[in-house]
Amino acid sequence: MTLMKKLYQPIFAIFILFGMLSLQACNKSNNNGKASVQVHMTDSPANFDALIVNITRIEAHTSGASENDGWHVISDKPIQVNIMNLTNGKTQLLGSNQLKADNYDEIRLILGTGNKVIIGGQESTLTVPSGMQSGIKIKTNMNLSAGQTFNLLLDFNASSSVTLTGTLNYVLKPVINVVNYNEEGNIKGTILPVKAQAALIASSSQDTSATYADTTSGKFKIVGLKAGKYNVHVYSNSSAYNDTTLTGVDVNANSDTDLGSITLSTKDTSSTMMSSNN
Repeated sequence: MTLMKKLYQPIFAIFILFGMLSLQACNKSNNNGKASVQVHMTDSPANFDALIVNITRIEAHTSGASENDGWHVISDKPIQVNIMNLTNGKTQLLGSNQLKADNYDEIRLILGTGNKVIIGGQESTLTVPSGMQSGIKIKTNMNLSAGQTFNLLLDFNASSSVTLTGTLNYVLKPVINVVNYNEEGNIKGTILPVKAQAALIASSSQDTSATYADTTSGKFKIVGLKAGKYNVHVYSNSSAYNDTTLTGVDVNANSDTDLGSITLSTKDTSSTMMSSNN
């Protein structure tokens, strides 16, 4: 046996032993009967300056358990979220934990005090019916397997969640769509020229979501879409540019569909002026 072989034999044996120990540790980890759950939030656009929500606790409810039982803590660390910072594909992690492998049918958010909305520079306190007692409950179907990492995305619809019931008396009744982030797809791209300040809506027979293009770069991202074909409607907020629609856009699970740069055409103002003069 050569000297080189003599040197490699013990090293090779160490690698095999290390691999076996790693596999045993992995199996032990996967057999602890728990899954990792992460709860994220994103938002559809609304005409608010800010929407501040203080979340003190996040829980998940076991399917089949009674209404008062079967709640498990995902996070009890208070977190303040400005919902309006979570548009255009931005998400925020609200909390995470290890939960027993099981099926969960509800998520609830327990809110603290100090929730508010700012519209046109005017700050108003948000009334949250039962949000600080029984919590805001959101139906879901979260089937967890041991060793799995489950990313739950709460898509907050701000414009439908805040209502005015009196003089500056705003009530928060959250409209939230819950999706499994691992199974959803996204659409991204850039709208040019940037000064068109476009709004976008992606729609299909089973899902609809919207966003604004970034006002400095024109980039956009619509997240949390079910797999399928979509029509992407682009609306210019400037009267100088035409709207447009892209049809048959494919969205696949756990991936981004990049539409690249979409350039809006300018309106023919000369023909408009001739029509008005006639």
